[in-house]
Amino acid sequence: MASIVDDDRLFLFLAVVAFCNLVPLVAFFAYLIASSFVIVATALLAEVTKVMRVNIYRKYTLYSVYLVLIGLSTAASAFRTQSAAVKGVLMCGDKPLVNTKVKLWDNDAGPDLDDLLEEGHTDGQGQFHLSGHTSELTTIDPILKIYHDCDDGIMPCQRKVSFIIPDSYVSSGATPSKVFDIGTVNMQIIFKSEERDCLNRA
Repeated sequence: MASIVDDDRLFLFLAVVAFCNLVPLVAFFAYLIASSFVIVATALLAEVTKVMRVNIYRKYTLYSVYLVLIGLSTAASAFRTQSAAVKGVLMCGDKPLVNTKVKLWDNDAGPDLDDLLEEGHTDGQGQFHLSGHTSELTTIDPILKIYHDCDDGIMPCQRKVSFIIPDSYVSSGATPSKVFDIGTVNMQIIFKSEERDCLNRA
């Protein structure tokens, strides 16, 4: 009887010892599993976040490109092709002003440079005809510039005279629908606004 009791006590003792040794082992494996789960979850979350950021960046880039294209399209459609034409006869006293340089410009205000629409020279009778076109947001401001030496003696460079063409002679499209005729002009006249030019000698 005493032997059976001793065996039971021994078994119980061994069971307790085994359990005590097993608990830390189970806890260790549980820790490993939990740690692995956290590492994997963190990696997955980082990857998902990266993918989301990439997708957001791509969408933002596409939207930006789309908005830029819309802006460019709107700006391009806002520009209007406009044209102007001018003609006349230049005299120096009773003689035609021959081979005189004439230019038709779009006079732009601000930092924008003036646009040269066309240039040419008077013929043997002092006649000229210029026309041209350009694209602007607002109505163009055509201006005729004449570079000549009539009654200029030995003065350096040339006389430069400008004629503003009225807005009513500005046409839509590349071909002018009407021509502004300055008539016959005696370039002996000293115009109040005339200048001197050293770059456009014929």
